[in-house]
Amino acid sequence: MKFIGPGRNYRLLTYKKRRRNRRILAVLIGLVIVSSICVYLFVLFPHVEKKELDKPEIVGEISEEQVEWVVNELGAYKVHSIPLTNNTPQFNIKLTDTGQVFGVEVIDNEFEFTPQPVSDPDLAISTDSMTFAEIYSADDFETAITEEYYEGSVDIELLRDNAALSLMGYGSIYEIFQ
Repeated sequence: MKFIGPGRNYRLLTYKKRRRNRRILAVLIGLVIVSSICVYLFVLFPHVEKKELDKPEIVGEISEEQVEWVVNELGAYKVHSIPLTNNTPQFNIKLTDTGQVFGVEVIDNEFEFTPQPVSDPDLAISTDSMTFAEIYSADDFETAITEEYYEGSVDIELLRDNAALSLMGYGSIYEIFQ
């Protein structure tokens, strides 16, 4: 007896299934690409206008206004809560020689300060008053803070994992220190 392979209808059916599977795969790949672009643009690096703040002079002790200016220059106005959570970005800025701690919480791209450390910060920035004043009064803020960071005068401690910090938009602050 001679074996007669699958009929013409069978080959046509398998061809149609393969074609349908390829289309489904192409649509899924397209969705992944579009989702990745949306996450990149709207979650990791959203476009937010930088606030124009006046740069008050340092007279005596460092005040909240000077810290707000530095925080704004760092790019903290770009950080936001992780999508679908209530965790707001929070960090502490500590002046090691005076013991002053400025707790900063970013809500809707606006800074809210507390005179004590925030309870669950994402990161902590530490420096002394003299270094803060040098960075603050420098003509090129980014260069000054980067140099002080690499010299060890400014310490940045990450208190959350990198994935969470990236989802909150802290990448804009990392860029300064690259």
